[in-house]
Amino acid sequence: MSVERSPRPESPTGQALRVELDRVGRLLEYQESFVNALMAHVPAIVLVTDRGGRVLRYNAFTASRTGFGREDMEDRHWLEVFVPAPERDELAQAMEELVAGRKTDRCAEGHLLTRHGRELSVRWTLSLLQTPCGEVSGVLVVGEDVTEIQQQNERIVHSDRMAAIGRLATSIAHEFNNQLTVIDGHCRLLERQSSLTESAHASLIAIRSSVERTARLTGQLLAFDRHRPHHPVLLNMNHALAGMVELLVRLVGEDVRVVVNPGSNLAEIWADPARFEQVVMNLVANARDAMPSGGCITIETANVQMPDQFTRAESGERIQSHVMLSVTNATAETREAVLGRLPKPSSVLRADDEAVGAGLATVHKFVQECGGNLCVCSEPDLGCTFALYLPRGELAAPDDQADAAAGATPGGGGTVLVVEDDDLLRQFVVGVLVNAGYRVLDAPNGRKALSLAGEHTGSIGLVIMDVVLNAEMGLSELAERLDEYRLGARTLYMSGYPKEIAFAHGLKSGDDFLAKPFSPDELLCRVRKYFDNTSEKESTKRGRS
Repeated sequence: MSVERSPRPESPTGQALRVELDRVGRLLEYQESFVNALMAHVPAIVLVTDRGGRVLRYNAFTASRTGFGREDMEDRHWLEVFVPAPERDELAQAMEELVAGRKTDRCAEGHLLTRHGRELSVRWTLSLLQTPCGEVSGVLVVGEDVTEIQQQNERIVHSDRMAAIGRLATSIAHEFNNQLTVIDGHCRLLERQSSLTESAHASLIAIRSSVERTARLTGQLLAFDRHRPHHPVLLNMNHALAGMVELLVRLVGEDVRVVVNPGSNLAEIWADPARFEQVVMNLVANARDAMPSGGCITIETANVQMPDQFTRAESGERIQSHVMLSVTNATAETREAVLGRLPKPSSVLRADDEAVGAGLATVHKFVQECGGNLCVCSEPDLGCTFALYLPRGELAAPDDQADAAAGATPGGGGTVLVVEDDDLLRQFVVGVLVNAGYRVLDAPNGRKALSLAGEHTGSIGLVIMDVVLNAEMGLSELAERLDEYRLGARTLYMSGYPKEIAFAHGLKSGDDFLAKPFSPDELLCRVRKYFDNTSEKESTKRGRS
């Protein structure tokens, strides 16, 4: 006969112990859940190692960022897996200090090598892991990927450095442009003399040729500054490329071949020569970067006819005849990789963006200035082609250039006040205007200009003034005080600085501006246009009265 025994009632101590065990179990479950969530979502490389540095646990971010799998990491020393050999000793010493109890955490800057060989910049933090009894159980390794931050800082430093170089180059170019205006201008005036001997004429040609080369060098100096103005001239791309081949070969290195296929009977375009050279160098450098193992870069030019839908000028006029420049690199890049290197529209249009003046953004800006189109084509096994389609020069000549090409007719009437602190340049401008029949008042500074304007009994039709004068007063103050004597006469401002920089010295939007260096014909063309417009207005007024 069996006898059922009732369970012994649990003692208060047992009840308390069970409650505590349940609480601790829930706490451990919560902590495990918390740690798992933290490991799964923290955007950093997280490793848990034993005392010897062998990987016991890692988070998903580590696997995705580095490309290493379980077989690559588990039960292997983390330094051997992730850290370049030259940096391992320092981190190994930090590990020893932690395990020995001399430190509780250590921080270090270094690098991480991914499975595919990419090197990341990482900020390492090593923390000691201990049991509740205080025994060392392992090390927590956290690596923050700071590659993008460092690259951004480097770009900022580079941008600041280039801005400083640009400011220095602009100042140098300003002085060069003053002197080039004088030298080239006097050469052009001497060439008009019929009494020149053949040897003298040859010498003048040599001087002008040297001036043109110096002007191109000055343009290259200004290319360091994003504010450089656009000075288009009739340009033959074949001739420009022929002078760049040696430079391009040095640019790409020995493992890349440069082939130039010039088109026959190539038409000219209106373009800034210095900016054209900069664009070609950017395209070639971009093609070279896409071929780390070497290859061939092909540059081609040709006359082309573009469909109407691609060739609408801003004025609404259709321009079908274009000149093409293409740069092709034989690369296996994917279409996505090519598109990833293209600048975003915002980085092209914003003047303060660091992408301006760099790489493909510079190319895009040049094409816009020329009124052309930029096309990018990438095909597997055929490479990537950047093609520029620019309007032919005879179809899209800028107004100012067309007027200069037509020649300037001497004026013969009116009074002009010239304000320029460079003596040689002022004397040159005065001489050109006097020979053209104008009456000229010249002043080396603002005070003298005010004095001449106050003493002059007749009217002053035009003031030609340098933007940056070594005077006691600023440009705006001088212009306002001269207005008291000139009865509405207009001002033509000139400067060796780019127009955008001249705004910082008092030039206003809408002011007439003449960039140095300029030729005698360009000067007379601008002066003549002003006096012609003034005469037309006066005739209209008399007709109405």
